[in-house]
This record gives sequence, C-alpha cells and structure tokens, in this order.
Amino acid sequence: MRLYQPKYIYHFVAICMLLCCTFQALWIHTTFHSQKKQLKQQLENIVNEASLISIYQSLGGSNIANESFRQFLLSPQWGQLRNAFDNSKIGGLRSSFDYDITPDSIEFSLRFKLKSHQEPASNKRENFQEQAFQSPQDVESLHFMDSLIREKLSATANISSSTYALYSYGKDTLLPGYPQNNPVKNADFRSNSYSYNLHHFAKYRLFIPSLSMPVWYLLRYFLLSNLITTLIISFAFYFLLRFIRLQQLFSQERLGFISNMTHEFKTPVATISVALESIVKYKMENNPEQLYEYIHMSQMELERLNFMIEKILNLKPEEGTALTLHIEPVDLPLLIQHVINSLALLRQKKKATIHFDPCQQPIIVMGDRIHLGNVFVNVLDNALKYTEEAPQIHITCKTKDSRVVISVKDNGIGIAPIYHKKIFERFFRIPDFDVHNTKGSGLGLHYVKEILQQHGATIKVQSNKGYGSTFIIQFPLYEEI
Repeated sequence: MRLYQPKYIYHFVAICMLLCCTFQALWIHTTFHSQKKQLKQQLENIVNEASLISIYQSLGGSNIANESFRQFLLSPQWGQLRNAFDNSKIGGLRSSFDYDITPDSIEFSLRFKLKSHQEPASNKRENFQEQAFQSPQDVESLHFMDSLIREKLSATANISSSTYALYSYGKDTLLPGYPQNNPVKNADFRSNSYSYNLHHFAKYRLFIPSLSMPVWYLLRYFLLSNLITTLIISFAFYFLLRFIRLQQLFSQERLGFISNMTHEFKTPVATISVALESIVKYKMENNPEQLYEYIHMSQMELERLNFMIEKILNLKPEEGTALTLHIEPVDLPLLIQHVINSLALLRQKKKATIHFDPCQQPIIVMGDRIHLGNVFVNVLDNALKYTEEAPQIHITCKTKDSRVVISVKDNGIGIAPIYHKKIFERFFRIPDFDVHNTKGSGLGLHYVKEILQQHGATIKVQSNKGYGSTFIIQFPLYEEI
C-alpha cells in the first residue's frame, strides 16, 4: 500500500512529533497557570501566618505562660476574626478594639456601634497616637514580620525579590515617608493588608513583581520529567526512522543483488547454450580444433558459474556464524601463481598483464587452501573487471615482522575514499557503477574480508577515484615449533 511507503511514514512521524510537542506545550502552559494560582494562595497564607505570629510576639510572646492563650492567638480562627474586624467598612458603622493582659488572663474587646444617620465608616483603636507609628516597638514588630515572611518565601519557592508597603489602619491609604513604602505597579502578587502589631494602626502588604521564575522553580522536576519523556520519544522515533531507512536500503540492495546475480548467471548459461547449439548445428565433430575450442569455452563458463555459486553458498547465513575451514599449511606464492594461471583466458580477453614478484623462499601460512584461493580470485577479478583499458596488475609478496604482506595494485578506475570501508559490506556496490555494464553481486569483497578475518588476516585499500587501487593483505606467518 502507498501509505506504507517510507516518505509517508516520515510525514506521519513528523506529524506525531509535532502533535506530541504541541500537547506538551499546552500541558506545561496549563500546569504553569495552575501552579501560579496555587502559589498565590500559599503566599497569602504565609503573610497571614506571619501576621498572627508577629501580633503574638508583640503581646509578649513567650511571656504568656498559658498554652491555651498561645493556641488561640496563633489559631486561624483568631486570624479570620481579626481580618473581619479590620476590614469592616460599612457606612454608619464605628468599631473599636482594646485588650488587657494580666498574669492569668487576656481580655480582648471588639465593639461595634451603628448609627441611624450615615457617617463615614470608622475603625479606630484606643491608645492610638500618630507618633507611635515610628516607635521602636512598631519598627521591631515590622522587621520581625518582614524577616519571617522573607525566610518562608525563600524556603517555599526560592523567592528573593519582594517588597512591601504600609497602609493606614482606618482609611487603607498608603503611609508616606517609610523607607520601603514603594508598592510595585503591575505586580504579579499583592497580598491583603494585615496588622502586625495590635498597639498601632499600620498594616503590612506584600508585593512580588514577578512569579514566573518561582513557578518554574516549583515545576523544575515536572519540566525535567517532561524533557526526559520528550527525549525518549524523540529517540524512539529516530531509531524507528533509522530502522525503516536501513530496511529500505537493505531492500534496495537485495533487489540489486538479485538483478546482478541474474545477469551474472545468465551470461555463462547463454554462452554454454550457444556453444552447444553451434556444436550440434555445424557438426563440429568433423572439426576437432574448433570443437575443442567450444568445449573449452563451455568448461570455463561452467567453472565461472560454479565459482559464483560457491560465493553465494559460502556466505554466512547469520552474523556470528563462522564457516567451516580445513586448516593446513599453504604456500602463498604458489597459491597466488595458481590463481593467476587459472585466469589466463580472462587475461587474454581483457588484454591484461599481471606482474607477480614472489619471495625467493616459500612463505607458509595456516589456512584453508580453497577459500584462500577464492580470496585472491575475487581481488584479481575485481582488478580486471574495473579497469577500462589494458589492465596492468602488480602483485608483491614479502615478509615483515613475522607477517606476510601481499600487495595487489591495479590501474583501474579507483575508489573514492568515502567508500573504502563500505566496499567490504555485504551487497554493497559503488553507486557510480552501471550494473548492466559492470556485473557484480556486491558479495566478493565482503566474502574476502570474512575469510581473511577467520584466518587472523587483515585487508585494507589505498585508492582515489581515477588513480587505480592497491589492496594490502597481511597474514600471520606460520612458524614451526
């Protein structure tokens, strides 16, 4: 189906990633505003609790021995009662507050007086004096409450930027002349006004310019988990796309392999078929020399066909499954010379020249004679196949530090450096080559590398496009014990 084509899968994955990121952004946006609302409520509670503690301290604090009094003065109920009294602003309503502390009791008086004719709402205290606002006791209570709030702000949401303003008790107007009476315009958070000392009339109000950073601080673990989740999903999609891409490449390589092998099998079969047809049609039994030539040609094509079959059969079915080798001492120069002789007809057809410079003494390695022979057949076959005019091949064999070094140099079309490692991969063929003009399965060099690795040998290539190639093979030298 067209929907399962790779390009549609890429589009589908891209849309999924876009939707995932969009939902994550919406989720974070919603969570941010919810956390911000919750933080404002926490800040309001902090100011309220600090007000209760400050009032308690202003009344004597630890000097009040009765535990019931302490619980009452620090209870939320007392705070609600105080706030309701402080904020009662009804026309014609006059209220007053007074208290009295004795060694064994505390008396609070909250009085309301409502007149029939309308008067501005009034809320006053007895013992009020204008100059008392700046008394040492008032300043001490204010600093105590402010330091308590700042400590809790830092512990709650790592808030370090905040300020406060003081308002008159009765009219809720800003009190001028105090060093920090500078309310922030457009502040993210403005608390209600709270009394911090029952002796006086000023009320404290907290301002925080911005809550964005504190909210992000509270959401740090949430954001981290979201980031990790997004990365995991991204990596999953990446590996999915990579797997799909590799499957696509493998499918293309498989089809290319089948196409190339079909051409390679078709050529010898067609040659043998024509040779046999010619023998019968022209009654070549009467011409022994020509008959021998056609039979020899068919024999060589059968050997070529058998070699290609062997290459396929010798492939490992699974990675990590080694071929069965028949290990024996092998004279490498002698084996290479035998391979050169077996390619005589191909050399004549390509008008090729092979120069072999063997060592003077025998060089013995331990290996499988048949598979090592196939290794050199593959290397030389490639050198002949990928040379456009009159191939010139130079083979040297020498020893170096208990290793045998064999070099096969040609004057072929060369290999670009980016393909030096990939040419040894299964089914890989350099994309510049035309499979119809230059036949190949993409198995030869992969087979060569696998066989050499099982013999403890290595192979590498030195080449540039248009300047020929040099394949260097190194074997461990066999030494009798």
